[in-house]
Amino acid sequence: MLKSLEVKIGTLAIGDDNPVRVQSMTNVPTSETELSVEQCMRIVDAGGEIVRLTTQGTREVESLGQIREELRRRGYTVPLVADVHFKASVAEDAARIVEKVRINPGNYGTRTTGRTEPYTATEYAKELTAVRELLQPLIDICKANNTAVRIGVNHGSLSERIMSRYGDTPEGMAESAMEFIRIFASAGFTNLVVSMKASNPRVMVYANRILMKKMQVDEKVFPVHLGVTEAGEGEDGRIKSTIGIASLLQEGIGDTIRVSLTEDPEKEIPVAKKIIAFFASEKKDLPNPKPSYYAWNQHSYQKRVTLPSQNIGGKNVPVVISRISDPLGKEFPLTEAGYTYDADGALKTTPSAADFVFLDDENWFSVPGKAVHAICNFPAWKTRHKSLVHHYPMFDLQDYDKLKNELPGLHFLRTTIPDPESKLLDILDIDFLGCLILDLPETDVLIKTRQFFNTLSRRGCRIPVILHKTYHNLSLEDLTIQAAGELGPIFLDGMGDGIWIEEDSLGLEPSVLRKLSFGILQSSGMRISKTEFISCPGCGRTLFNLQSISQKVKEATGHLAGLKIAIMGCIVNGPGEMADADYGYVGSGPGKVSLYRGKQVVKQAIPEEDALEEMVTLIRGDGRWKDRQEI
Repeated sequence: MLKSLEVKIGTLAIGDDNPVRVQSMTNVPTSETELSVEQCMRIVDAGGEIVRLTTQGTREVESLGQIREELRRRGYTVPLVADVHFKASVAEDAARIVEKVRINPGNYGTRTTGRTEPYTATEYAKELTAVRELLQPLIDICKANNTAVRIGVNHGSLSERIMSRYGDTPEGMAESAMEFIRIFASAGFTNLVVSMKASNPRVMVYANRILMKKMQVDEKVFPVHLGVTEAGEGEDGRIKSTIGIASLLQEGIGDTIRVSLTEDPEKEIPVAKKIIAFFASEKKDLPNPKPSYYAWNQHSYQKRVTLPSQNIGGKNVPVVISRISDPLGKEFPLTEAGYTYDADGALKTTPSAADFVFLDDENWFSVPGKAVHAICNFPAWKTRHKSLVHHYPMFDLQDYDKLKNELPGLHFLRTTIPDPESKLLDILDIDFLGCLILDLPETDVLIKTRQFFNTLSRRGCRIPVILHKTYHNLSLEDLTIQAAGELGPIFLDGMGDGIWIEEDSLGLEPSVLRKLSFGILQSSGMRISKTEFISCPGCGRTLFNLQSISQKVKEATGHLAGLKIAIMGCIVNGPGEMADADYGYVGSGPGKVSLYRGKQVVKQAIPEEDALEEMVTLIRGDGRWKDRQEI
């Protein structure tokens, strides 16, 4: 097993046995030096250890020197990173001033010609030679100034060269980084950090795993920076970032992280620190497991094959269970489970309604409506609910073992992860019309759950499995982060046919936990129940108030379940980096917005005050709009 190399960013060491470092990026224009200084200070005061600033031209390079000097004068020694995308000369000038330069292999010194035909081997080699020649001056300057370099690959901005051979894939992302890594390493430069970023956590995770495998084969593992780009804000941003980052930290991958939120940069730092506290192992040896350890492909997504039991398993999306209790015996609170009533009082389901409600034992009544399905503990089901429609029993192992041959319909077996001698394993060797509810352990959730799914795979067991976890004594944000980091990675790898989250100390309404469950499924790509927003955190290039615009776009389109809408501050973070979006709202100049359908611009330079209405008109014209009352 190989550790990552130690790299110095100024005096700050990352990689090897050093702790996982936290960083953020300013979102004010770098040319506004006083604003930049103040924001850098707030990031550091919040616990940030590295600060990145957008550096698109000569004016910003000059500002970097002024910002660095003023920070030092005020006693702040935080390493600064110049974020450069297109101009090699800008990166070279910045490398003489700051401690680190970030370059993107997808657009650094490469031209976009619209070419789609494959490169010949000769053409490919010729272009790599040109890249090598372009990088050499930067390498020389960085060596002379002890400047580090981050090779920062983005999913949506791969070069035409890479796209021609690998497509827009995690493999292509990893190879894009490796091309640059090999050029730097062959020139004797190893003060490198590398990152694989995407707005899709699954793409980000798989790209990093592939990169790690490639670096291990080369026997030179550089420190890895982790982040889910354009994650958004609020709960959704935290869930999406946590799923991607925590997945990799728990595998021993990751030496520095950034949580990209469409919020003030200093607000990213506490979230990042919590992710590290919950999920970063103190052991920095990288995992190098034998292929037989995993019952699934680590580098290419494939959902676990299960036998369907009604709407659970098989090709069905994962289900959501919500506990509903009504100790006073009043009207059943179906609104907490996500159901609504129309004007005539008829029950209506919604995209985010729980598939099953779990009834506490004191519930004696039938759940109304054909669309609502209920789960009851076996004793209550046997005495009170057995004859009722859509009411299903949940057994413990002892009762189930006695009655397993007498249950023709849907039923649930609730259990913990068994030891090798457990009777449960013998029961699970026989496929049956039922479903397992797996109570996850308090610690080491990911590794123990993966081992359990490996056990099922080795025994050829195809029973659907619903993941259940009860959390204790956590704040709502801590609960969100821990649940996303424990459950999300399991779904990210295609395991799990349902989710059930509970907590026993905050007294949260069932709707809060239900929405968290749907958020985890959506961010892990397993079930879409609402509009997905790909929203960049903003930087010095941002051309409008990203936070307020994001809120307006969400208010107007947040009911369009299944659509992906990107809200991007500028053209750099626009079509190139919103690869998964259906529609894009992108700043194109002061007070101007361009609208995209996928990666294609459809309307340019729209006045900002008209842009949202124009976007709604565009979606309507494509036949993808629904009024709220239609849903």
